[in-house]
Amino acid sequence: MLSRLARVSLGICLTAGLPACSGDGSGRSDRTGGYGYVIVLQSPDPEYGLCAAGYWRAPSADLEARTCDEVELDEADQDCQVTNCPANDDLEYLPAGTLTVEGGLRQLELTPDEDVLYSDFGGLIFEGGEEIDIEVTGGDTVPPHSASVVAPARIEATQPDFTQPMPLDLSQDFTASWDGAGTGRVSLTVSGELLTGGTTRYVSARCEFLRESGQGTIPASVLHAMTDGGEVESPHVWLEAAEESETGPPGWNVGIRVGWSQEARIESDGGAGGSGGEQTGGLPGTAGAPGD
Repeated sequence: MLSRLARVSLGICLTAGLPACSGDGSGRSDRTGGYGYVIVLQSPDPEYGLCAAGYWRAPSADLEARTCDEVELDEADQDCQVTNCPANDDLEYLPAGTLTVEGGLRQLELTPDEDVLYSDFGGLIFEGGEEIDIEVTGGDTVPPHSASVVAPARIEATQPDFTQPMPLDLSQDFTASWDGAGTGRVSLTVSGELLTGGTTRYVSARCEFLRESGQGTIPASVLHAMTDGGEVESPHVWLEAAEESETGPPGWNVGIRVGWSQEARIESDGGAGGSGGEQTGGLPGTAGAPGD
């Protein structure tokens, strides 16, 4: 059984839509090596900074069953994406040597934990604008690789107040405003666990907006497409401004995500289509201290 922080990091990877977390995102099975992800996320709360990574291989015959399904949306909702992903919590993870992250406020040096995953949960990692350098020394199976991503400028939710408990009704539009100068895209995501046919799947509704607009709405129609008439357990809502990259030697797909992420505090009894306990105002799914 994966630790809670390990499950959170994989959940973030899946719902963020990184191709490496769900096959290669297109159902192809031509990856002879494997998959990986490195996530470096910073919350406006200086106590919440997260670096997480994992590497695995999946046989091509098994790949289709592990790939996320993308739900078809109406033309009016084309700035949004709804995904339905397998839990993938039975993957066999591979050691990749030492993972080093530098260029920000502190240098991180991570080695695999008991789940053969990488995680560091602590304070500020970057301020925004720095070039974050990621280097992996490699292991017996995972080759060495590296990447550099410029961290975006800080962003913080202003309305509703993500630091205060709020209700979540998945039958209604969800609108949020944010503060933070800069250009690029901002995403607003609602995600959770949906029990279907006796199995649990990660589902998410993610919409993107121009950062300078200062506000975005996930339409009720998109949330309905996510719930598919079922009940979403332990719903999470977060605002994110992140830069993505892909790296990896031939045959490998390693997704990189560096940015700012803030999770709303959701009250118990999430309203129609959703339920779950109160969540943190920090990073997605990191309520309380890391670990089991």
